[in-house]
Amino acid sequence: MLQVISPPKGFSIEASDGRIGTVVDFLFDDASWKVRCLVIDCGTWLGGRKALIHPSAISQEDSSGSNSLSR
Repeated sequence: MLQVISPPKGFSIEASDGRIGTVVDFLFDDASWKVRCLVIDCGTWLGGRKALIHPSAISQEDSSGSNSLSR
């Protein structure tokens, strides 16, 4: 079965102290096809680098399309 999960791409990721970046890609487990990490483009926050965030770290989505990280 094929699943499409492209809608979360471009979502903003925020921590309690401000914006971290946007979702640009996903990393999958090749055996189970579960999303293992979200690839976040940090923009100027980390000098244009990308970061990996586990899906369980995302706590909620607000109405503006922003997601918050839990601790």
